[in-house]
Amino acid sequence: MEYRMVEYMLQRGKKNVEQFILYGSNYAKDLLVSIGREIEQKGNYKIKIITWSDLEFIYDKYLLAETEFNKKRTMFIYVREPIENYHDLIRTNHDSALIREKYKQWIYWSNQIKYEYALIVQIDYPSIYRGRYNLSNRNLQKDFVCACTCNYQKMFSDMLLLYNRLRGKKRVDVFFDKHSHIWFFTNKLNFTSDMFWEDGCEIVFPCGEVYWGIQHINTMNGTFCSRDYGKVYIVNGIIKNVDSKKMKEYIDGRIVEFGIGINKQANEYSYVSLAEKSKKAVHIGITKKNQANNEHIDLISKKYYLYADYEKIK
Repeated sequence: MEYRMVEYMLQRGKKNVEQFILYGSNYAKDLLVSIGREIEQKGNYKIKIITWSDLEFIYDKYLLAETEFNKKRTMFIYVREPIENYHDLIRTNHDSALIREKYKQWIYWSNQIKYEYALIVQIDYPSIYRGRYNLSNRNLQKDFVCACTCNYQKMFSDMLLLYNRLRGKKRVDVFFDKHSHIWFFTNKLNFTSDMFWEDGCEIVFPCGEVYWGIQHINTMNGTFCSRDYGKVYIVNGIIKNVDSKKMKEYIDGRIVEFGIGINKQANEYSYVSLAEKSKKAVHIGITKKNQANNEHIDLISKKYYLYADYEKIK
């Protein structure tokens, strides 16, 4: 299997990259090995693959290996493991205090390394969502491969066209049906794309979106139609009501992101962190009530019409 994201990483990444650390749990070992083989085929690179089981901890294993590398010439590629997995370990393992402490170390460490390496690449691999969706693991794997084998150079060009068309616009309107519509003003909001590569940034694959955030979008109003949870009612960037009982804990939470997908091969029906990249989807990021930081979940909408300063964009 050829992951064209590997070619894209090498082309868009630092020219002085000579070494790679590929890093993740045993659930992602096959993926890491496959990516490592592709990198080897494209150049004379030094590669270190580090995997760990559920009861080991990546922070410890990583520290044993990092001294072998010149960080400024290393691309660090890791498979994201969601916080839910650590919560499961804490509930089921007698050494929960140790696991909790090591998880805190991992959060601290992962925030520190962003400016130490030539480039950080995060991969949202479907195996980490085992049991959380009504899709088979085979379908999730298929969706992942499809999104990662798209033409990233063409998608980058498409992203720039959309980005330049939206940059500087003052008002955004999104229509879902006759009765559902959101709008917000872009003044003082960060506007960027997950395809931009800058010093110290962390790139996510599969990628493919432009977005406003990550910050409170306090001018957003209206009704957002989500794929999974029905309608979300928003006043001045605050969730005032929801259709789904599962979303009650997000009432009075904030809207911290609005994103537009641009990946033609991302399946809008798949797991959220992939579906949000689909060219057929837009999404909002929402926090819980009284949450101080901007950590959020994303809600997807598949059918929409997008306008900027009253000009139809999509």
